[in-house]
Amino acid sequence: VVECAGDGTDLDVGERVIGYLGLCELSSLGSAPGSTGGSSGALAEYLCVPECRVAVIPGHSDPQELAGLPLAGLTAYQGLFTGHGGRAHKDGGPLGDLKAGQTVLILGGSTAVGSIAVQLGKAAGARVVATASSSPAGILGSKFFATKLDWVRSLGADQVVDYTAEGWTGKLGENEFDMVLDCVGEDEELGWAARVLKPGGCFVSVGVKDPEVPQGADFRFARFIVAASGRDLGDLVTLTEQGKITVPVDSTHDFGELRAALERSRSGRAVGKIIVTVDESAMEEAAV
Repeated sequence: VVECAGDGTDLDVGERVIGYLGLCELSSLGSAPGSTGGSSGALAEYLCVPECRVAVIPGHSDPQELAGLPLAGLTAYQGLFTGHGGRAHKDGGPLGDLKAGQTVLILGGSTAVGSIAVQLGKAAGARVVATASSSPAGILGSKFFATKLDWVRSLGADQVVDYTAEGWTGKLGENEFDMVLDCVGEDEELGWAARVLKPGGCFVSVGVKDPEVPQGADFRFARFIVAASGRDLGDLVTLTEQGKITVPVDSTHDFGELRAALERSRSGRAVGKIIVTVDESAMEEAAV
């Protein structure tokens, strides 16, 4: 909730917003108010953030759900469609350009980024194939899903492949995909792209650390770090209003349960976003 706004901003006190501070965009805590950097902060009662990094959320929306949208949502959105965030790949070119009628492979469909990417791909009119595991998923929202495979199917994926099964790449057709969005970051998967990507297709990754593009590969490789962008975030909020994407919430924790929330995150077992609620009473208890 906006407590105060600088001169010349379009935000009003009392408006509800969500935002992403940014990894590359953060500057030191001593940045001057109104600078492009702004003061960093997270899991805090108050923070200072440039207006260009936030989006207003409608009054009828669930703020706890949408709090999980910025990081995962922006990463999926910019990976699939490049977006307006300004974060191109390391050579300066565009990221994804997924269009209706194309086919995309989402590696890691049950990750926070992957689950939103599956929904974005379907909203764009693409055929979506995703990888996931047969490990238990549990209750998400009000529904129970026996496995992560089942959950990813429920998000709209046209086909879900168990990546733990031996030879899972053999279940995918040669030259089947216009694009691969890698939300996992296993280096060897880049080597498999030459088989499944169409000539001239693209492989966009948020996690490949030491890429080795196969010699003679006829596809474009791009890796990137998500950019803070209120404009992109506004597009995502609109899609949630239209019912085209939902934010999967794994668990919600009070501010006094930060340790449990962080341990849940580090466990690697979370399915969806981990939300921390901050209110005045919780802050007072933490101070005591």
